[in-house]
Amino acid sequence: MNVIDYLEAKYGAGRVNTMLYCEAKAFGIPTNMPKGWLKQFGQMEITPQMAGNLRTALEKSSKSSSQDGLRVLDMAWPVPTNAA
Repeated sequence: MNVIDYLEAKYGAGRVNTMLYCEAKAFGIPTNMPKGWLKQFGQMEITPQMAGNLRTALEKSSKSSSQDGLRVLDMAWPVPTNAA
């Protein structure tokens, strides 16, 4: 999954114009969102490490859209559960 796929799954296709601070930080995108940031960084592949860092940050976030981000992460990188 790349950054634009994640953001479109979270916000809706064609509706992406921002991201949470913790998302930008996890993806290594400057947090001041330079002009053209989506074109520059949108095709960047989200690594498992980025996804893990993002999950940790979203779980701590009080922003309402953080739950949407966790939902997208759960679809792309399911958290293993220990079956008894």
